[in-house]
Amino acid sequence: MTDRLIRITTALAVATVAAVAAVISYRQAYELVSTHGETGLTARLLPFTVDGLILAASTLILDASRRNQSVPPLARWSPITSAGSLAHMPCAVPSVITRSLAVR
Repeated sequence: MTDRLIRITTALAVATVAAVAAVISYRQAYELVSTHGETGLTARLLPFTVDGLILAASTLILDASRRNQSVPPLARWSPITSAGSLAHMPCAVPSVITRSLAVR
């Protein structure tokens, strides 16, 4: 029973943090896209492309790990994660510290 409770609690904590991060990420990316002139459906859907690619790369890495296979080069190189961080950088408060933290 203890192991099951730990797994459930862990899953709930991870899901909560992921949901909060997704909302913040979407809002920042939407703000960035809107600021640069995109409107309508494009402005609403474009933020999903960055987070969707991050999710796809993460899923590929997890799947390869579970099958004891090597990680595909594109997922290992992970330009997707860098692109996500760079997309949020302009939304940070303009200071050296916050911009460097936004790059992760």
